[in-house]
Amino acid sequence: MTTSGHAKTGQWFELPSQEFERRIRWLKEKGIEAIVVEFMGDIPSTLLEHYKVSELNKIAQGLEDLPDDVIQNLDLFLEYETLEELIESEGEHFIYHEFDNMRDVASELVRTGEIESLIDLPDLMADYLDFDAIARDIQTLHPFFQLPSGEYVEVDK
Repeated sequence: MTTSGHAKTGQWFELPSQEFERRIRWLKEKGIEAIVVEFMGDIPSTLLEHYKVSELNKIAQGLEDLPDDVIQNLDLFLEYETLEELIESEGEHFIYHEFDNMRDVASELVRTGEIESLIDLPDLMADYLDFDAIARDIQTLHPFFQLPSGEYVEVDK
């Protein structure tokens, strides 16, 4: 970081940093604008250069808190969310660990009831379930019989 009149001199900070925050406040109190002339690290500098200097510490803290697999695949995650959204979610709503395929993910979403945030339950019931298979399983576990009028009655065991 440097100031607008002294681009050839400055200070290096490893973010997040309390000292960085203090330095920004001190410069602001003096009416001096701080600028960042170079970034180094795992995060692409093109991503960080769009933020105000005063926001960089907060962004760095948020990035530090993200899981390693999110940081390693940051470009891919940023195709779906902004950096702010990713930091706010802590990257957790994306990650389904230890699943071999999307069928396993879908099964877990149905099992935990989280599927309703992605697919309405009536649509899920109507479009995705094999009702013949479910009916066979229900009759095996809980016998039903049909009345001559067509109604079905569950046998109470």
